[in-house]
Formats: sequence, C-alpha cells, structure tokens
Amino acid sequence: MNKYKICCVTYLSLDDLVRDTVSQIEDPELEIELVSGLRERVLPEIEKKIALGTEIILAGGANAKIIKDFCNIPVLDYQINSVDYLLAVSNSQKIGKRIAIVTYREPISQELIRYLNAAQIMVENIIYEDTWDLMNQLTPERFDVVIGGAHAVEMAEKTGIKSMSIFELQSGWNHFNGCQWMYSGFQRKYKEISSGESEGDKRRISSDCAAGRASGGVC
Repeated sequence: MNKYKICCVTYLSLDDLVRDTVSQIEDPELEIELVSGLRERVLPEIEKKIALGTEIILAGGANAKIIKDFCNIPVLDYQINSVDYLLAVSNSQKIGKRIAIVTYREPISQELIRYLNAAQIMVENIIYEDTWDLMNQLTPERFDVVIGGAHAVEMAEKTGIKSMSIFELQSGWNHFNGCQWMYSGFQRKYKEISSGESEGDKRRISSDCAAGRASGGVC
C-alpha cells in the first residue's frame, strides 16, 4: 500500500503539541515524520525528507514561508485565525495591559484589527525580520505579555516578558481535537495533488495553500 508521506516541521513548544496530535492519528495510508528547527537551519533536513519521498510539508509562520521558497512540493500552514488571536488577547488581559502580537514579516489581518478596534482593545503588532530584530523590539518596558508562535515565546522568555503561545490556544486544535483538523487537511490536499497532471499543478496547489492563510505569519 502506498502511503501519503507527510513531514511536520516544529519548534520548541509546538513540538509537543504536534507530537501529541500525530500520536492520535491512526491511518495506514499516512506516514508522518517530524523535523524540529527554525528557519534556514531546518532546510538540510527538509531536503533529505523530500529526497526520501515526502510529498506534503506542514509548517508554521517563518518556517512555512522559508520552506515554500526552498522546495516545490505543497507546504501547508498551521492555520491561525482571528478567533485564535482574540482568545489569546482575552487571556492575556488577565496578565497585563500592554499586549503585543508577534508575526513574521506580515502584519495581523485587517479582520482582526477591526475586531480589536470594535472591542476597544489596544494591542501592538510586532512584525520582525529575524531574531535580532525581534529581540530589539521586545522589552519589558514596552510589554507585559507577548502572543505569538514558538520563537516569539522563546524570545519573550529570554527578555523576561510573559508569553502565550498562539498554537496552544488554536481553535483548530481545540474544536477538532487536532487529529481531525490535521487529517482532513492532509486528505483534502492530497486528493487535489493526486488529481494533478504535472509539477505545475503541485506548485499551483502549494500557492493555493499559502493564499488560504487568515492572518499574518507566526513563528
């Protein structure tokens, strides 16, 4: 039996969440492997996985953006939407008033900005290019709480700022028990890929995945 070969890219706090989800998937047609790392440092391992037959990559934020530029197989994002951010902001208000949402290279969505404005909630969006840039922007004098992906949480802890991982609050994991959310995405996209006629079709599907993001990149 041919298996769908999936590679999930994780980093720090996201690793345990993904491993727990993958352990719940029982499907003889799926072969799921994990690679842990950040940005360019993960590319050599990704190259090896592709050479061994990986057909779909699942990654988040900065990792997803860089991997999409590196390879021509479909790359799916860990989907983060406005509800996830609003839940995180609501929880963060119990910790402090000065809240930052960290995103990689892209701002938060206009939809989220409208929700925050309607609720009269003040949140600053930190958009960063690299680790040094992020460290320079994260200071305890400016923020009480940082919301973001695994790398943002890591850097916030190093600067003494309290943090909240957006992935742990993600509605996709909570409402669909993670397992169903990931599996349905894999199955749907793999059927699209299987029906394609060429590498061009695969690249088109990968672009469609990228266009489906509801909010800014997270990592």
